[in-house]
Amino acid sequence: MKKTKKFAAIAFLGMTGLAILMNGCGKQEKEKSKEEITVNVTSVEEKEDEGKENKEEKEVVGTLVDASMNTITIRQNDGTELTFLSNNCEHNFKNGLREGNWIVVTYTGEIKGDNTQNVSVIKITDNDENKIEKTKKAMKIKAVDETVYATAGVHIRASYSTTSDVIGSLAGGASIRRTGVCDNGWSRVVYNNQDAYIYGDYLTTKAPAKESKPAKTNGQAPATPQQGKEPAPVKQPESHPAEQQQTINGKVVEASMNTLTVEVEGQIYTVNIMDAAHEYANGIQAGNSVTITYVGELSDPNVTIVKVQDQDPNP
Repeated sequence: MKKTKKFAAIAFLGMTGLAILMNGCGKQEKEKSKEEITVNVTSVEEKEDEGKENKEEKEVVGTLVDASMNTITIRQNDGTELTFLSNNCEHNFKNGLREGNWIVVTYTGEIKGDNTQNVSVIKITDNDENKIEKTKKAMKIKAVDETVYATAGVHIRASYSTTSDVIGSLAGGASIRRTGVCDNGWSRVVYNNQDAYIYGDYLTTKAPAKESKPAKTNGQAPATPQQGKEPAPVKQPESHPAEQQQTINGKVVEASMNTLTVEVEGQIYTVNIMDAAHEYANGIQAGNSVTITYVGELSDPNVTIVKVQDQDPNP
């Protein structure tokens, strides 16, 4: 009987100890869980702060190196080249894209060195006028070095167009040095030690029978009044009356920095958009609908594109 009571007491003490041990472990696990929960909450807060920083809009500026339908590359002043995805952001190019133009990229995220993988582009802007480049590429001039004579009184102008300023005159029979022949019929001459232009139909390399008169340099009317007419003013690509402009809708087949290929009513056209205004709500992609404003005929290689608009959302 005594032995039975002794065993019962030992069993009771054992069960009590086990209960205390299990209770202690439970408390430790609960405390551990609380610690883990606290750590996790702190981690979420840090990520939210980091997310706010990444959503802040920033700008980077550089000169254009290259552009395609999906990417654009710019060079910063320190020589660093940055390439951005451009197929799902707003494009605003005032006069088209040209290598060397100043580009502003608005973005969120962080650029690390030349790494733009963690960047989301919002807008790409090019407000360059491109006026100097247009003038350089508008005319081809063949270099010559010869003396020419005016067949009649003629104006001397600042450029190869009747819309340019009259800076002097050349009397009939007077001589002047010609240094270039323009594709549009004008001649480049040396006048007051600088380049000037005279319409070529009024010049000849054959000296007149009598002694040539020197060219006037005071800007007065020629000694012999100008005879005949100068050519019609050269049309400037950037100025077209609204009534001459046409618009048409098409589907993008392919796009590059300088050209756009579109399908219009089953016909494929490739046009030069180098000097056109670009307005893309979310970049430009194959299959997008575009509206093209132009002067002339789309089938004409010399058609002038005034503006290209792409409002597709590109989901």
